[in-house]
Amino acid sequence: MGGGGVPVRRIMFVLAWAALILLIGAWPFLTAYLPATNEHAAERLGGGWSGVLRLWVCDEMWPPGGGNFAPWLNARIDRFERRHPGVYVQVITMPLPAMQDFAADDVNPPDMMLLAPGMLGKTDHLLALAPGEALPPSLADAGQGYAVAVALGGYGWALNEGLLKEAPVDWAALGDGPKAKKGQRAFAWMDAPADGAFQCFSGAFRSLMAGREVSEEGRQPVRAGEGLNLGLVGEPEPTEAPRVVRRVQPTLPKALPKDFRTRSFILSDFASGRTAAALVSQREMQRLNALSGAGRAPGWTLEPAPYTDQVAFMAVVDLPRQNSMARQALSVQLVDFLLSDESQKALAKVLAFRAAPGEALYASREGFAALERALSGGAVQVPDAFDQGFRASAAASADELVRQSGGT
Repeated sequence: MGGGGVPVRRIMFVLAWAALILLIGAWPFLTAYLPATNEHAAERLGGGWSGVLRLWVCDEMWPPGGGNFAPWLNARIDRFERRHPGVYVQVITMPLPAMQDFAADDVNPPDMMLLAPGMLGKTDHLLALAPGEALPPSLADAGQGYAVAVALGGYGWALNEGLLKEAPVDWAALGDGPKAKKGQRAFAWMDAPADGAFQCFSGAFRSLMAGREVSEEGRQPVRAGEGLNLGLVGEPEPTEAPRVVRRVQPTLPKALPKDFRTRSFILSDFASGRTAAALVSQREMQRLNALSGAGRAPGWTLEPAPYTDQVAFMAVVDLPRQNSMARQALSVQLVDFLLSDESQKALAKVLAFRAAPGEALYASREGFAALERALSGGAVQVPDAFDQGFRASAAASADELVRQSGGT
């Protein structure tokens, strides 16, 4: 080949550099046609704000019967995202200290939080929310104008049907109960577990042992012929005998377990017949159903407690940020969606209970049906969403009740 030709490698090198220089020069014009983020791309496609909303859930959240809220939240969020193209909701589990410092300067805050009562002690940096027309007054008021209840749990006495047909008012009258065999744990008429981080068994125990009004038939003897309608003109209709209402104070058994309200797990004694009544939530009820189904626990019924602190509240964050109004509007829509009938029905997926009234979810499920009826009746006491003192007060009250009874 002649010596005057230019090597091919050198030509390619020059062309590559020329192309690179052209690309650098054209880059400002090309970026106008390329989406910098998914948010901007979705805006061009949908015509409205789109992007990622962040939902924080505390890792100490009280457990539904299925263990946690993740399956319910994920399924509901998936449906919500389908109805809002370009909007994505990211569920993030956070420790309690992080939840409480969500508004700190060095934190990328969430858009929403799923809260139990007392997780936050104030409403600063939260958006004011309407309580939801479907909620009963007690739940609507408990949100304090900044949180909306979307799910419930509850408590009650699990009663060994072979030992107790119902929870007595006078537990002391039951006597000592069956004698324990050598080496066995002593029999107890009742037992209750220690409080959890956001499970106030003390409050449930105190509500079950509170004074109550008992209505009974008047005991006046009925005279011969009284109450009969003989068909005479103008004869008044018979009237019902007056009811006598008296207030009674339940008593504790003569003896309580030495570790009463100090153990986290008490079901083994109930399953083996060494405890006649065990204070449980829906989580323990589900475990009892599994044990009973395997023939490892006695038949049982539930007497619901007229109290629960197991409320799942949704709150929306109110902090200055880009697109804050659009974020908040979509967050409020998600809260409303979680209160819709289809979302409330889906709580059965995780064995939690409705916050908004509707069709029964557990009509034939052992224990759950009775607790559902109690929770839906509107008479269950609930603490306020931002009250951080009620658990300590309930524990102190329960301690005092046990001390006064001399039951341990």
